[in-house]
Amino acid sequence: MKILQVVPLNPNASGVTSVVLDLIQNLVHRGHRVGVLNTGQSAGVVRDRLIGWGVKLYDPETNSRDWLNPFRWLQRNVPDFSLYDLAHIHTVYNPLHGLAYRALASARIPYVVSLHGSLMPGALRLRGSRKRLFLRTVVARIFDLAAITHVLNVEENQAFQQYSPGSATWIIPNGVSDDVLLNIDQERRELPVLSDAGQTTFVFLGRLDVYYKGLDVLLDAIALRYSEIRSAGIQLLLVGPFHSAKDERYIRKRAFSLEPIVKLVPPVFGQEKIALLRSCDVLVYPSRSEGMPMSVLEALAVGKPCLVTPGSNMASIVVETGAGATCELTATSLAESMLRMAQVSRADLTQMGVKGAEWCRGNASWSRLTPKYEEMYAAARGAGIQELS
Repeated sequence: MKILQVVPLNPNASGVTSVVLDLIQNLVHRGHRVGVLNTGQSAGVVRDRLIGWGVKLYDPETNSRDWLNPFRWLQRNVPDFSLYDLAHIHTVYNPLHGLAYRALASARIPYVVSLHGSLMPGALRLRGSRKRLFLRTVVARIFDLAAITHVLNVEENQAFQQYSPGSATWIIPNGVSDDVLLNIDQERRELPVLSDAGQTTFVFLGRLDVYYKGLDVLLDAIALRYSEIRSAGIQLLLVGPFHSAKDERYIRKRAFSLEPIVKLVPPVFGQEKIALLRSCDVLVYPSRSEGMPMSVLEALAVGKPCLVTPGSNMASIVVETGAGATCELTATSLAESMLRMAQVSRADLTQMGVKGAEWCRGNASWSRLTPKYEEMYAAARGAGIQELS
């Protein structure tokens, strides 16, 4: 199968880019031909990885006249577009995706849309009126013309059906590489590494976005019970790039006031990121809104218990598997939950981690997910595309 991935690439290969790169690598490994229409500003070092896998990369040029003739825009930027069996558009709030779906519809190329959390209630609350206007204008009918809309879990499907009732959806979670998964088989039992006795290291790993990631509430929680949290031997590492200069100023000021409990750690990627997850005790993810955060999946995969809020969209999985704990997004609830987890025995923390890794192995490994994407693509080809009016 020949698939055109339409995605805003991030040079840091974080978030959506990380998921799509894993998907592409596994599709290529299984013999599919993949092209990438980059709707981001720069592919950066990601370009070399894609080219190394034999992926054709298109960097589109756009002018105001293209909105009058999206088909011509596609012809100019993807001259061999007719070779592709279908396209997969990742994320919604991107002006070029307004051109892409109209161009694909005109070319009679069926496409799948992946939401990546963009229609979750928490996401719509931030700049909600602007986002709804964008959906009604720039990407109007993107879901009507889509062969299938891809959602990450039941919660995202419910949120989407409220926005576009009756649309065809396909549920496939984000995935983790098989070589990251904790080895928990009978012959070789590799258990999680825990920090020193008497200390519990919590890690937040991801974009340091004060609002979306709930970091304001997390820091409020530390301040609320500072003495007890310090006496309990709790340490909090905030690891990742700052979302903006405003976020950086806020976080640095708050972290300084909460030393030595809170420490800032520069962004880590690849094996360095996995090593950091292996060295902590608990991942804390107090997000207001997510699709399916890779940091939580990767922490579960390496055998680390997680403390998450409902906005993380992972609370049901963590509860059902026994792979950690959930709490409300309030300073009181977060502080109490961190203190309770610091009292959990080392053996019980280890068993929580093992349960999370078992869930990932059975549900979120790319060896299991790639065939599901193939099935979704086959269904999208069969469904075709409606007439563009």
